[in-house]
Amino acid sequence: MKASGTAAIIMTTLFLVVTAMAQNYDQSIFGPTEEVRAQAELAGAALLSPGAYLQGVKYLDLAKSDSAEDRNLKRIQKRLAKASENFQAALENSKLAKRQFEKGIMSRKAAQEAEAARLVASDWIVAEKTFNAATLALERGNLKSARKNHDEADTHFRTAELNAIRTRLLTEVWRLIAEIQQQEIGVFVPQTLGLAKQLAKRANDLIVTDRYTLDEPLALADRAVYEASHALFIATLASRIKNEELTLEALILDWESSLSDIATAANIEADLSAGPKAMSSEIIVLLEALPALHSDLKDRDALILGLEDEIRELDIALGGASADRSKLIRRLEQQARVREQFRQVENMFSSSEASVLRDGNNLLIRLSGLSFEPNSTELGTAAMTLLTKVQTAINVFPQCALTVEGHTDAQGNAKKNFALSEQRAQAVKTYMTDVMRLPEFRIKASGYGDTRPIANNKTADGRASNRRIDLIIAPSPESM
Repeated sequence: MKASGTAAIIMTTLFLVVTAMAQNYDQSIFGPTEEVRAQAELAGAALLSPGAYLQGVKYLDLAKSDSAEDRNLKRIQKRLAKASENFQAALENSKLAKRQFEKGIMSRKAAQEAEAARLVASDWIVAEKTFNAATLALERGNLKSARKNHDEADTHFRTAELNAIRTRLLTEVWRLIAEIQQQEIGVFVPQTLGLAKQLAKRANDLIVTDRYTLDEPLALADRAVYEASHALFIATLASRIKNEELTLEALILDWESSLSDIATAANIEADLSAGPKAMSSEIIVLLEALPALHSDLKDRDALILGLEDEIRELDIALGGASADRSKLIRRLEQQARVREQFRQVENMFSSSEASVLRDGNNLLIRLSGLSFEPNSTELGTAAMTLLTKVQTAINVFPQCALTVEGHTDAQGNAKKNFALSEQRAQAVKTYMTDVMRLPEFRIKASGYGDTRPIANNKTADGRASNRRIDLIIAPSPESM
């Protein structure tokens, strides 16, 4: 048994030694060629010098195949020399192409970021083929043909980028309009369908004029989708009535049923005997009263606070009858202080500047009035007044911990949005440490990109709400 074990160890050791020798052999033979290939790939040779690069790959693969079949070493070395020669040529060609084709390379990158390959595949393929022709001409030394093909490719890439942006923004409204036209029901909704088409055209014209300023086209596209969806809904109902699939009475009764549900939820008697106008007016009156109800709730909170003060004074007068009562008083006092601090901070900001929310004992100040220029991390001068109020709010909670959160809307590249949100949060933190003189250890800055929306990213108002800075104040127990 012992001899058998020794033999197994010897065999394993020999196997490891042979494997290591084979690896060292491969590295010594193929290493230099693989290194120049890596340099070529890093320079973008597969795109910028496809002819030489693919030849290099071909000879390298042949050399590896020969090595695997234990072919003649000189033959392998000859093919590796050919591969290295082609990879080196591809590397040099790529450097030249970057200088000659700078404009086209930038246009191609912009088209890639607009997802042209996915959204407008035919445009992308034409642009890629033309660019490939330019690189091959440059490899052959035909500079005139290379420049001609490059200029055409640049135009194709820019067209692909534009069409991709248009497709992303307008595909849905185009689809809805096409559906209405295919069903031949547009005759029922000339006004609504016409408005949808008009909004879509305005959005398209703005994109063509400036493809990089998309807030207004996005808003117009959203409205166009709404109008087209509405037109399809109305036209479908009208068509069903015309085809006697639906009676006008059944349609009205269905709508009245929805109004009755709203009235029931509002505790209003649903009386539609003379139409919906009277009941609608009653619901509107109820909705208009909601702000007053909110004010009453605040008054009630103030009354509760006053009653708590009376309870505390009464307990003091009674001499503290029990330990439980003392604990209750301390808890009530703490809750009263938290509420008062919350109200104090809430009253510092107008509705256009910030909204103040409470999460347990923490406060979240949603700084809606703190805005940045598109793709910028610079705090404008208009932000200073708001940040001065923020400093006053922070001072209400001595020694509190602070978290600055940056958020973006869902437009653009998610990775870039994440980085931008983090940089904006860091800019606010830097202001707090440099201008407010707050200790850095108390402040944490984080970016979340578009991962935590608070509104609909499909509307301009929703996207504006999602582009925000949130400040979370976590009071220390001693300040409460």
